[in-house]
Amino acid sequence: MRLPPLSQLVSLNLGLAFCSLCHGSGDGGVLARLVAARSTGESVPAAVATLSIRNDSATAVTIRSYRLHWPGGTFSADPKGLRIPAHSSIERKVRLDLSNGDIAALLDRPQQ
Repeated sequence: MRLPPLSQLVSLNLGLAFCSLCHGSGDGGVLARLVAARSTGESVPAAVATLSIRNDSATAVTIRSYRLHWPGGTFSADPKGLRIPAHSSIERKVRLDLSNGDIAALLDRPQQ
């Protein structure tokens, strides 16, 4: 993966990684975490994951891409225009299905 100038790739212990472009020099950092993952209740295994991205820096940050990785699956996104102002946070909900991998493993439930 080729990163743009002034970008940073951050890997977190929850398996969430993202690439951000900082506009200026900040005094903090950008943190992301998986807030929740729940089943959609559909007959085909699917889930909705809620991600929180927090910008603790003194400057705005544009998120170029992010990836959620869990044992058995991966979801990647390249959002357009996802900008987080200084000292702010956002939440993103993403829908995951079998094309992303093992949904049961994400939900930490045994397959039935």
